[in-house]
Amino acid sequence: YGLNGKAYTIHFFIGVTDDEIGILSRHPNHVGSVYTFSSNLEPRSNAGCDNCEEQKASGVLSKAQIHITSVLLGHALNPGIHGISSLVPDDVKGYLTAQLNWRIVEAVSGRTVNINEELPNTKIFVMKGTADHQPDDRELSRYRDYTPMWEPTHGKAGGGGANDGLVAQ
Repeated sequence: YGLNGKAYTIHFFIGVTDDEIGILSRHPNHVGSVYTFSSNLEPRSNAGCDNCEEQKASGVLSKAQIHITSVLLGHALNPGIHGISSLVPDDVKGYLTAQLNWRIVEAVSGRTVNINEELPNTKIFVMKGTADHQPDDRELSRYRDYTPMWEPTHGKAGGGGANDGLVAQ
């Protein structure tokens, strides 16, 4: 219901992003994106999405996630990338605090969205967890014990913090 139902994409980057970077998803530091599919809530001659209107009135919010572990591992193993050399949580926390950023773009117009003014309920945060990988690659890995890592997003536009009530502590 942000942007009055207009669709938008949140693009995530690890590393510097230029103001004029062209197609965001092709930027070398792009690590993923979240697309919000919605229906425009602006009145238009009895057409519209009743479900969207009901969800907006009820305050329903959505969640999404971007997996960045593989990207972080690649950065840690690359001697040409400085600031991270392992996936030890303190190394990752410092690296992401310095390098993680995002940009929100309206889907149709391509306009950059001001998250604090136009999407004030959007909160971005990092979760860390444990993975148990099986010796038999036909078995699925198990992921568990997720906890928030607030430092990489706190204080950034749209970044979540411990006092936002986003996850159970």
